[in-house]
Amino acid sequence: VESAVYKTHSFPLTVTNPLNGGGAFKIVLVESKGFKEGLKDRKIKHQQSNCITSDTTIGTYDPTKVPVPSNSPSAFWCSETSLELGGSGTATLKMEFLPLSPGLRNCALFFSCPGVGEFLQSIEG
Repeated sequence: VESAVYKTHSFPLTVTNPLNGGGAFKIVLVESKGFKEGLKDRKIKHQQSNCITSDTTIGTYDPTKVPVPSNSPSAFWCSETSLELGGSGTATLKMEFLPLSPGLRNCALFFSCPGVGEFLQSIEG
């Protein structure tokens, strides 16, 4: 999912129940802020006589993987708190994506139904 900063992007998300049983699945959104790659620290040690020094330098930098501030609010939103799904059935959720700062975000949607089971679907934005 892509959107400019401060611009809401609405999109449909097709959810498929991988379980044989159906029911009313509770939806929980969990968003991960941050980056998987980007800045990498490297330590270099030099030994001269009895003197040991260390230097921390910044390694590679990928501007597409900017860290998201930890105090940034969630960028993904869904008004639904539950979803009725038949066994191996599909349904569509209306999702909203509103990034308030640049950076990669990952969102996991957990679907849980007592007596049937649980599964998850992930979104990247």
